[in-house]
Amino acid sequence: MRKYLYALLAATALCLGFTACGDEEDKPEPTPTPVVITFDDYSTSVGMTLQAMINKFGEPTMNFSNYYMYTFESGKVASLTFILNPETNTVYGIMQTLAENAYKPDDIKDYFAAKLHVYAPETETYVDEETGGTITSTTYLYGNAEKEDDATLLVEYDGALSVGYYNPKNEPAEVEPVGGFEDATPEGIVGSFLGENINDILEEYGEALTQNGAMYMAFMDENELLMGFALNTENDIVTSIVLLYAEELSDEDIIAYYKNLGYTCTDTGEVDEEEGTPIYQFVNAEEGVAIVYTASRGMALPI
Repeated sequence: MRKYLYALLAATALCLGFTACGDEEDKPEPTPTPVVITFDDYSTSVGMTLQAMINKFGEPTMNFSNYYMYTFESGKVASLTFILNPETNTVYGIMQTLAENAYKPDDIKDYFAAKLHVYAPETETYVDEETGGTITSTTYLYGNAEKEDDATLLVEYDGALSVGYYNPKNEPAEVEPVGGFEDATPEGIVGSFLGENINDILEEYGEALTQNGAMYMAFMDENELLMGFALNTENDIVTSIVLLYAEELSDEDIIAYYKNLGYTCTDTGEVDEEEGTPIYQFVNAEEGVAIVYTASRGMALPI
């Protein structure tokens, strides 16, 4: 909106002081009013309960701890991830990934600027490890209060395909990592826990694991290989392990990791129906472990 005000001021100054404006026939055409797009806006879903979320959106494609993910094969939204605050059992944040070419970045910025207060954008510069050059990233911020600190709704847009909706007043308490999992590796997690009794594991790592029925989960903030893992149990024995690999890792990185550990890595030729991504199988016959992998997620099973 501000750029249109600038244009109007410039036109006024030109007419009043710098040149003589002509008669009615010489007046320029008025600047067209900008068209506000119809956008898939999920801001009103922040604060809803888990049950209300399921009633509105159905069962999630997958969930892990307090993260509930929906993926879509068509439309302008590729995925939605809802983050719950377990203390209030309400949605604290929503991460929205847009489909390629669904919207123009300037249209999204204009859309939120028309609805919310505009805050100063945040710019970060970091080193590209592959090229050694620098990359600058700008996040555009909007909120429902004049001052950012007073907002109960924050919208973050990365200028490309990611939009985040958050209520900073409902932010979950940060849990300090314990138990040494920040240094854990996928191979170490599987080798230490698969086939073991969960009660023995809890004696050593109980404070670091969150229980959800027969599943025991942990998240890592600064682990270079893993975002988290979950131990699935049956009759107190860990029968399988879900591995969430770090977002920075590509399929090629993960395949190389397992090949270096002696695994046979095979493209099964199948595709995950929901993600549309290839499914791989990593097998280590000596260790008696098989891992089914797709889209940064692995399921480790004994063989």
